[in-house]
Amino acid sequence: MCAAHLSSLYREAITLVKLEGCMAREAAETRTAERVVRLHAATALHDLHVKIEIGSMATVNAAQAIESTLPRSYQVVVRGCLKFRVGSLVYVAFSRDESTMGFAFPKDWRAGLVESDPDRFMLPRASDLRFHWVCARLERIDHDELRMLVVEAWRMCVPKKVAAAYDATQTPSVNERVHRGRRPRGG
Repeated sequence: MCAAHLSSLYREAITLVKLEGCMAREAAETRTAERVVRLHAATALHDLHVKIEIGSMATVNAAQAIESTLPRSYQVVVRGCLKFRVGSLVYVAFSRDESTMGFAFPKDWRAGLVESDPDRFMLPRASDLRFHWVCARLERIDHDELRMLVVEAWRMCVPKKVAAAYDATQTPSVNERVHRGRRPRGG
């Protein structure tokens, strides 16, 4: 689904909720009618959010939801750009128009990532090449890949014991998706 289609679905759901609210107040003044309308409105909005999550290109809101679960992480806005930090280290940053996301990534693997899929990934601007950083186009990334990129960027900034404690709280399926294809450390 494209972003324009998702936003039109969202606007339609909000309109439906408002209409149902108006019709219920005019039809009956009872609390029962109001509860029914609230239930229908909540169900419509929940169904819409499920469609957005499933339909799923990456969004800033989805990234914020992922960030909110990560220990020691917080959000800041710098010159109109949303950034995720651990301490003073930035591990994810969004462009002002929210079309691209920069994230922490090892310098050694950066060229390989960009060459493997230049439609999705790109090098940062020249002044940022000295950092462990790469950029991605949000419309080309799905929700699962967004989770993996944000969590792995966060993992580069926190102590290993904090990352291990976070891993212990996650379900095995999430950990398997995030660590898929990674070589075991040590030995």
